[in-house]
Formats: sequence, C-alpha cells, structure tokens
Amino acid sequence: MSGSLLTILEMLEEAIEVQIDDPNVINYVHKLFATDELKHSFSEKDPRNLIIQVPTSDREEASNALKDFISSKYPQYTVGIANSRGNPIGVSVYNQKRRVIRRFLMKPISSALIRNKGDVAEGLLTAAVAASFVAGGKRITTEQVEEFLLSVQNQENESTIKGKVDKSYTIQAEREDKTIDTIICQIKLAKINFDDLMDLKKRSSLNNLLRSVVAYANSEEVVEASLAVATNGVPNQVKVVADGIGKQKSTKVDITIFLDGQPISIGRISLKAGGTDQLGQVGGSWDGISGMFRLMFGIELDPMLEQNWNLARDPSNRSSQSIKNAARVLYSDAFQKINQTINSPGVEDDVDLIKTIAKGLNYQVALEEEGVILIHLDKGDFKKMNFSNLEKVLRDNNISFEAQYNQGGPTIKILAVIQKDDSVVKKPLFQIRFKQEGDGKVIRNYVEKQSFMVDLLTQAKK
Repeated sequence: MSGSLLTILEMLEEAIEVQIDDPNVINYVHKLFATDELKHSFSEKDPRNLIIQVPTSDREEASNALKDFISSKYPQYTVGIANSRGNPIGVSVYNQKRRVIRRFLMKPISSALIRNKGDVAEGLLTAAVAASFVAGGKRITTEQVEEFLLSVQNQENESTIKGKVDKSYTIQAEREDKTIDTIICQIKLAKINFDDLMDLKKRSSLNNLLRSVVAYANSEEVVEASLAVATNGVPNQVKVVADGIGKQKSTKVDITIFLDGQPISIGRISLKAGGTDQLGQVGGSWDGISGMFRLMFGIELDPMLEQNWNLARDPSNRSSQSIKNAARVLYSDAFQKINQTINSPGVEDDVDLIKTIAKGLNYQVALEEEGVILIHLDKGDFKKMNFSNLEKVLRDNNISFEAQYNQGGPTIKILAVIQKDDSVVKKPLFQIRFKQEGDGKVIRNYVEKQSFMVDLLTQAKK
C-alpha cells in the first residue's frame, strides 16, 4: 500500500472517530465574536481542518478561549493551540495516540486584515508615549491611547504628497506647580496604513499591539522620563514623532522623542511588531549578498561564484530551482569561511569575530546611527534591546560561536557556545536566511535574531 494512500486512510479513520459536535464549536466562535455571520468550511487539502472566518487578524484570545471550551466539553481529548509563524490561529484536538483528529482554524476576512502591522504599530506607540508624557508619571490605559488616536485623526492632513498622511495633535498639560508643558503627537504614514490605524472596525485586530504599546508606555524608563518633565518646574515641549514616510533607506529610526527640540536618550526607537525576528535584509544582487557576509563575519565570498549567481538570476533562463541551487553554493561557501574564522582564534591577523558580529548586528538595527534602541512589541508585551551593548554582553558571558548550515533554505545559523563547569551549552543566537518569491523575481536575505540573543540583551538591560 502506498504511503499517500495509507495517509488518506488514517485521516479518514481519524475523521470517523471524532465525537466533537462541530456546529456547537462554530456557535461558540460566533459568540466570541458577537456575530452570526461567520462562514466556515472544511479544508480540501486536509479534511481534519475546519476553517472559520472571523472579523479580526488577532486571534490569540479567541484561541485560548476556544481551547478552554473544547477541553471542558470533551475531556477525552487533548487540546493545544494551533500556531502560524508563532501566532495563535485556533486549536488542534488530539486523540489518545497524540494524533490530530480535528483543527478549528480561524481565518480573518480580507476586510479585517492590517496591511502593514509594523507601520501601524508606529502610530500606536507614538500615541501611547505621547499619552504617557501628558499623564506626567502616571500609568496610562488602552482607552487613553485610543482617545489620543481619535484626537490625531480629527486634525488636518499637513502632507502635500498624494497617498501620505501627516497629522499632529497638540495638548497643553498643566502640572501641579501650574507650569504648562506642551505635548505634540505627530504621526506620518502612508494613507492606507493611517486608515488601518484609525479604522475602528479593524481595532480588534490590534488588541495585542495596543496592550504592548501601553506596557512600554508604562515601563519604568518612560514613566520616569514623563515624571521628570512634569515636575521639573519649567515649561517644556515634548514632541513624539512616528515617521513612516521619511528617509526610510537612510535611517532605522521609526519613532523619535524630542525634548525642547533635542532627541532624548530613550527617544530613538527602531520598532518591530508581531512574530517577526527580522533585524535587517538585503536583496539579490551580488554586491548586496557579498557585502552582507563581509559586514557580518569579515569574510569574502569566492569572486568566481559571481558569474554563476548572475547567470542564475538572468530573466532569460531564470527558475526558482536554479536560483535556489546557486544560493546554496553561495551560502555553502560562506559557511565554510565562517567556520574557518571560528576555528582559528588567537591569530593576530584573524578577524575579531565578537567585535565583527556585534558591529554587524548593530548595523542591521541602527545603520551608522548612535543610540538607537530596538523595541519589539508582541503578545501584549515588549522587549527592549540595545545592540550597541552586544559586544560587551558577548564578552562578559564568554561567548564563542558555532555555525550550522541547512541547505533547505538555505540558512546559516550561529549558535552561542557557553562553557559551564564541565559541560558545554549551545543556544541559537542569530541566523541568515535566503528566501525567494515568484521564480526568483524577488530575492531576500534576512538577518534574524534568535531566542538567546533576546535573552542576552534583555538580561543585560535588567
């Protein structure tokens, strides 16, 4: 019996054994979203998957509620959260053999989708930080951020460029000593992203991000800064600016906080939102890829590979497979040279790998700018990372490196190697990953942080 036929028979057998009342679950999802108009259907590729359309792209709370509901109604099954790219999208139901017998997956309707979550997050965080400075050291709420957004929306568009929005809202905050501080919230975004930010029908899709920006606005450093302004006894101007339409190729700063016209120490923010691990990327040109490996590791790709790479990308004979094969050759060459660098420490002429890697990663976050802080908003909370401290953190923790190569992507992963007593611990630090779309018409090489990188930098902050 063929493997594919056996798989189909197993799936049918599992479908027969399902004792879950699907309409009951669908009705519960309807109640979660307070609507009776949700469409649903079984997947043609996998009949265990029941797809339910929902009016939001933020499905974490609904997934957790659905898990609790099914677990209580059907205790004979094990229920787990189903994820896509790290984001909850529904639940998986397992039998006693730990095989999936049903998935209830929530799919957002197209009108509920946020088209660029990163840019929308810039507007949210700008409003939250501005609200914090108005509050003068007091904690703020999601409701205050939404009120602030409504006030921004009601202002005139100052942009003269079609498809762009530039709106500012100014509030005079009177303090206990009767001094008055001027707080300005300025949001500059492409119109489609500004519309998504302000669309109340899509606001439920931003619940997690709203909680995340409020968590950051209520963090110790922001509260201390807002309290200092409110109690210094002199009138100040605080201006919080989200610039999603400026010189995005020459800066990684998404949000800037000015005090009386000068950026403050917490006021140069590079923002990431959602499940992304991306720090930076380059395209498919030879100069871009070879420059990325030079910057990150101090290595030079074999120049003899350039001709083959350009030939693979030639539109006259380009294919997805030919480009992937050529990319594997480039990444394999880089991997070998990275290993040579890792395994030849102590030679005076060799690259100082810690310094090179730390500088390369900081460049992905901040380019050549000083004092840029990476804020990652996700799952109702935030992580703050200062990559300018990375070299010191790596040295303080006696980190050495190990490289791993996976030709599937291809991907090169760098592990942090830590000696603990008589054992060696290896943890993922960052990776460089190749990706193409449309038979190689679009090529990207991503530099992505991994879990231990976040742990190191957030612990250093504490």
